[in-house]
Amino acid sequence: MKDNELNNLEGIIFELVKDLLQKLDKEVPSCLSLDSSLYRSGLGLDSLDTATLSAMLENKFGLDPYSQGIFPHTVREIVNFYKDR
Repeated sequence: MKDNELNNLEGIIFELVKDLLQKLDKEVPSCLSLDSSLYRSGLGLDSLDTATLSAMLENKFGLDPYSQGIFPHTVREIVNFYKDR
């Protein structure tokens, strides 16, 4: 895959993940980036939010990092999980 195709794929996945995060009724900052933290000082997801996000990712993509034993800490880690599949 060429670099520009990979970057495009990353951008598409990022936008899909961003849409899911917005559906959690969390205030998603307009400056959300791949390096934004999902927890505490970032988006502030708690355990219920994380479980909901896991279910939403599973519903959207057919699998999710959490059920695979991967616990992402940043938006980038979620994007990379899907980009690598």
